[in-house]
Amino acid sequence: MAYRIVLTETARNSLLEIKNPMIREQIAEVIDSLTEEPLQRGKPLRGLLAGYRSIRAARQRYRIVFKVDQKTVVVFVIAIGQRKGEDRDDVYQILQRLIRRGKSPEQES
Repeated sequence: MAYRIVLTETARNSLLEIKNPMIREQIAEVIDSLTEEPLQRGKPLRGLLAGYRSIRAARQRYRIVFKVDQKTVVVFVIAIGQRKGEDRDDVYQILQRLIRRGKSPEQES
């Protein structure tokens, strides 16, 4: 069964901010691969990000954070960015800030 991919506004903006077209293409290929068996891809996240999954792209430098809705057969791509540890621009830190503000990241599509 093929899943439909939906990019949130945050993910779409993050992808557009990447200047290198080769990196954007590599990320797009990984996103496209999520149409088949997305729950078998990437790894589940923990803590505040429980319920989300993360997969690496573009030579392991970028992370794609997504959530699978099995009822509607949709993969919500929530965020795209680099892992930068505790840095403010870390993709996981950005997502956690959205959640703490009470925003449901998958609803901003």
